[in-house]
Amino acid sequence: MKKSLLFLFLFCVSSILDAQNNKKLSTLTISGKIDNFDSKFLLLQYLDDNYLHVKDTIQVESDGSFRFQTPKITNPKCAYIFGKEVYIQNLFIAPGFDLKITGDAKDWNLFMSTKKITGLGANVNAFQTKLDSIMIRSNDTIDHIFLGADHYFKYVDSQILLNDSIAKAIFSKTSTEDQNILYFKKTVSKNLSLTKLIRRLEFLLMRGFSVAGDVVKGNDSIFSSHKNIDDYLACNDFSNAINRYTEYCIDQDYKNDQNLKKEDGYNYEKISNLYTGKTKDFAMYNAVSQAMYFLKNLNELTHLKTITQKYIDQIENQEYKLSLERNFNKNAIVLSLAQVGKDAPAFSLKDRDGATFKLENFKGKLVCLDLWASWCASCRLETPHLQGLVDKYKNDKRIEFISISFDTNLDKWKKAIEKDKPTWLQLIDDEKSIQNSYAVYEIPRFILIDKNGKILNFDAPKPSDADKLKKILDGELCK
Repeated sequence: MKKSLLFLFLFCVSSILDAQNNKKLSTLTISGKIDNFDSKFLLLQYLDDNYLHVKDTIQVESDGSFRFQTPKITNPKCAYIFGKEVYIQNLFIAPGFDLKITGDAKDWNLFMSTKKITGLGANVNAFQTKLDSIMIRSNDTIDHIFLGADHYFKYVDSQILLNDSIAKAIFSKTSTEDQNILYFKKTVSKNLSLTKLIRRLEFLLMRGFSVAGDVVKGNDSIFSSHKNIDDYLACNDFSNAINRYTEYCIDQDYKNDQNLKKEDGYNYEKISNLYTGKTKDFAMYNAVSQAMYFLKNLNELTHLKTITQKYIDQIENQEYKLSLERNFNKNAIVLSLAQVGKDAPAFSLKDRDGATFKLENFKGKLVCLDLWASWCASCRLETPHLQGLVDKYKNDKRIEFISISFDTNLDKWKKAIEKDKPTWLQLIDDEKSIQNSYAVYEIPRFILIDKNGKILNFDAPKPSDADKLKKILDGELCK
């Protein structure tokens, strides 16, 4: 009897230990410490098993330390971590990985040069770490894409060769029996095969597809052959590739038949005919989701839902359908709040010196919000025109001009301000509070708020259209 009880006790202990070990092996852990990190959280982004974007929040202590654990990662994935001055791309994560990340986030360049990834799983992450270190050391500030086709494509090919050689060096040192490592090795290889096509499509897009499409032909076999496209879904560059390729194919159709431009929703019809299976679902879901970013009112939202419903019905992935339904409902709520005559959503943002400004501080004034970013060329082209308006009304205490940047890189934002030299209030929304509360995903955007704090114009004329904008401003100031 005693032996039986002892055996039972040892069996239970063994089972508990096995369960704990299995849980540890199936849990992803990301920890570390980032010096000079001025935020309370980092964001971890990846695609789930349905290829839907997931964002997890990593809480960061006041000293920059953090520890994040999740059992949700059941398969190897490619992820991103980003926050103020922090950007880690192509982070390989998998069940059981225990990654430790350190670096100095005083500015973006310093973080990229000091970033270190150690711990279980660091061996495969050495691939991107090596690429980042080479990029920082090269200090290449040339925009190669503007230097002509021959130069640019030679540059792209040289970068692909570099990536391939680093991948071979890194993965040759890892176990060939580890399924996670084999997965990441194949993923890197697939990403490289997509890169050549993406860069050519971007070259065409930069020129409004005015260059001969021959630069794409022969490099688009992944899509044109319709073979095993679904195998690329997990690649981090696949979304970019399929979006660009769809744009290219639609442009080719427009060149053959100008009347197609008049067809409302032709892009969804093209996706429906161009792709099959999981890729078709993925492309359609992305197209409808991205279209929501550019909506400015409820009428546009209703119209989008009307023209896309038959294509949404074709989607076989039920998670995509549910996600789109949630997004339509969410956008309906947000757009109903950020409409003319409604109270403008409150905000509390900092200037480059760290001083905090709230919308309520300007109650009683006509407020002109300029939403922009350092990387947005069309935004910065408006700056001289906006400066002209600021100068015109500089002695009028009834009006306030405020520029709000969507930058997440403080250093680039500050450098853009130093270069452009605006004389009015500059704030930064690096945590996307304005973007989310005002439902603004396309910039530049100019929003007018009346003296009572209500939205006067949600899509005001740009400063480059000065006469129209001044007419609105003067009319409001006369009230």
